[in-house]
Amino acid sequence: MAPDLQRVLYEINGTVEWQHPDLGTCQIRCASQDASEESFFIYGKRLSSVLNPSSPFLGMPNLYAIGRDEVPRRVAGATLEWRPLDAPESTWRMDAAACAGMVWIRYRDTSGALRLRRQVEVLPATTSVETMRVGASAREAGVIRLTGLPAVRVTVPEVTDCHFQPRVVEHGVVIDCFAQAGLPISQFGADLHWPDGRSLRLMLPFPRQCAAFVRAGQVLPLGERVPLGRLAAIQAVVHTPTGGSRFYLEGRVRTHTSRSRYQALRESLPTASSEPVRFALHRVQERLTAMLALTGDLDAVVTIEVVDWEGHVLAGVEVAQFDVSLEPDRTHNRVVLPQSSLERLNDGWQERLTVKMLPLWAPATEPTNLIRDQAASAWQIPEGLESGPWWVLGMDGDWARFRPLLWMVQGEKTLTEASELMQAIHEPVPATRQARLQALVSALAAHAEHPDWPHVFDYLRLTRTYPASALDLLQHLAHVPEAMVLALLRSADEEFDLVWSLAEQLPFSWYLVPVTGWLRAAERHFGALRVGLGDYDADGSMLWGMFWEFRQRVTSRQPFFKSVCDWIGERLFPDRQMENSELAMARRAEAILTAQLQEHELALQARHDAEARYPDGPLVMERTRPPDFPEQFRYARFSYPYRPVRCAPFVAAQISLHSEERSEEFLFELRQLRDFDPEWFDNAFALALCLSLARRPVTGEGTHP
Repeated sequence: MAPDLQRVLYEINGTVEWQHPDLGTCQIRCASQDASEESFFIYGKRLSSVLNPSSPFLGMPNLYAIGRDEVPRRVAGATLEWRPLDAPESTWRMDAAACAGMVWIRYRDTSGALRLRRQVEVLPATTSVETMRVGASAREAGVIRLTGLPAVRVTVPEVTDCHFQPRVVEHGVVIDCFAQAGLPISQFGADLHWPDGRSLRLMLPFPRQCAAFVRAGQVLPLGERVPLGRLAAIQAVVHTPTGGSRFYLEGRVRTHTSRSRYQALRESLPTASSEPVRFALHRVQERLTAMLALTGDLDAVVTIEVVDWEGHVLAGVEVAQFDVSLEPDRTHNRVVLPQSSLERLNDGWQERLTVKMLPLWAPATEPTNLIRDQAASAWQIPEGLESGPWWVLGMDGDWARFRPLLWMVQGEKTLTEASELMQAIHEPVPATRQARLQALVSALAAHAEHPDWPHVFDYLRLTRTYPASALDLLQHLAHVPEAMVLALLRSADEEFDLVWSLAEQLPFSWYLVPVTGWLRAAERHFGALRVGLGDYDADGSMLWGMFWEFRQRVTSRQPFFKSVCDWIGERLFPDRQMENSELAMARRAEAILTAQLQEHELALQARHDAEARYPDGPLVMERTRPPDFPEQFRYARFSYPYRPVRCAPFVAAQISLHSEERSEEFLFELRQLRDFDPEWFDNAFALALCLSLARRPVTGEGTHP
């Protein structure tokens, strides 16, 4: 005995037989001289049109053996026996034509030794499953037909929100299938019953193309509001029983601002088989964040829909920056959680929610905590707050779930000692406040050492949590490219990405900044540093090191910065040798860059099949018409639908090189063209900019006085 293992151990000599409850008579033969080195398996035709984990055999399979040579061979004359899985006491049968259902199959050699035993699913050899009709809507039945199953009764287990009607027809059974709209059902079970009690469940593809947005296995209702901060938990699920269809994930902005009509999202969802396609929405979260932020409207939403090739909407949800809010109750000097927001909060919200107030003129200060009124789901505004504009911020745990609420504390305040920025923020008249902020940003762009620059970065840090479009200062900053470049030049490592990401949240593009704007901002920044360093950097090595560090940082984000930085470096540091200069290579061997462009174009074509829908770009194409636009970059040899994506990076390069004006509408169009294939756009833009800058004179373009 082995009591610790709860097992009985036996010592065996010679030959021993015992009865196994499932396997029958088993034998162990010690030191057998005739032990076989062959292994056996079964193989045969299967019903591939079902979704069972292991497709059922069509008829009794054949026996194969593998020996030392590892070459499978069919065992001629082998007799396979079978019996129903749920009838262990029944006798083993050898009538192969009658084998059907969930069965055991075994093979015994001529000596009676059991060599193979498998549990398998078998159907009559004549069985077929065919989708007769794909239901186009919840009211139209999808139809599946099963044939070649004589004397078999078919039932369908109940499925929530579905309805099935099996009907006996000539030569088989037809199942009419209905499902609620938006239900992401891709398969269902059909139970086959033989007269003698044998059974088998077939998992059949649901005969309807359908789609839904799913979170934690639950289908979201049509039009459900989803907060942007929890988008990662949601998937778009698309199913078509026949496979090979093409679906799209489309998004459009709904807002009160004029920018909404310029923005759209489109992702292809190809289905290569009958298996459901699952698209995780976190893959487009950055683009949705940008779409919402670029509206400048904190209440904007993006409607996301799954549509088929013909434009039919199969499922939809709304994505918003915030899904709950606080409402002001100025009569009682408090903020209130409305019922509409309360219904969205999960149990335990009383312990999770915190509400704070932040003075907008001093965003780096510690927020003031508010105390909740237990009886009214409200938070009292403290007495004695400093006058001026405040943000009321609600947090669900560590999630900034609540829309910021502006609260003005009235009162007199002396601002004679305050900075230009603080005075502008305190300005009560909206039009005057906007004018003062605009003037301040122009002053920031003109003076690299402006005293308000450190305060600008205090506001930038708020964008880690809240959209940049919520802050007037940053909206004005995006309209002055040289101020944006100076912010990039002044930023430390932890701030660099905050400045860089403004292009995703505001109507601004680093691609469209004029190269002369880059140069002027760099002249002001490094000029101020040169004055500040003075005799500490007599040979200029420290300043050169700072420039080189900036070059390394920005070129890690985008390849086009290499040529821009090299071009600036030649003008600011004419005595320094630029290592790995792309401009120098372009001047020596322009053909190398031209060949790279051709390679990138071929790669673009390879990434998109003939059915891909290229975005339109009428504003981009209009800029290719002037006679000075390079002929080879018009791509006139292509039909129109394929041209805007190809022309876009070269149009963007022209705007940057020649300081051309552009509209917000053009910017949004360019963004969509880049989103179609960022790899093509980024590489082509970098090469186009490099080729053009290499042809410019090395000196004579310094513009800063």
